[in-house]
Amino acid sequence: MGALTTTLQNAPSSPVNGRDGLFLVGLIANLNLSIEELNAITGTFGSPCRDQGLEDIWGLGIPARHQTSSQNIVVVFTRNHGVMNVYGIGRHVSKGNSH
Repeated sequence: MGALTTTLQNAPSSPVNGRDGLFLVGLIANLNLSIEELNAITGTFGSPCRDQGLEDIWGLGIPARHQTSSQNIVVVFTRNHGVMNVYGIGRHVSKGNSH
């Protein structure tokens, strides 16, 4: 996300072309995402049944959900009334969610 200079609810976001209700929030919108990362994001958007429960992903008091793709790509997001905001993307480097 980068340094928060505003509240999370007011952070700038960019829509993902062709996906109504899908937004990249903060600095993630400026990244040159790989095809695999874009596929993980759109796959997460299309599969709300796989959402993990809300958790404090970064220990900052920001409740978010995550999904891990088959390529071990983790998408961190919130989903509310058909709108999905993506706040982060990364990869697990070992088993479990803490590495």
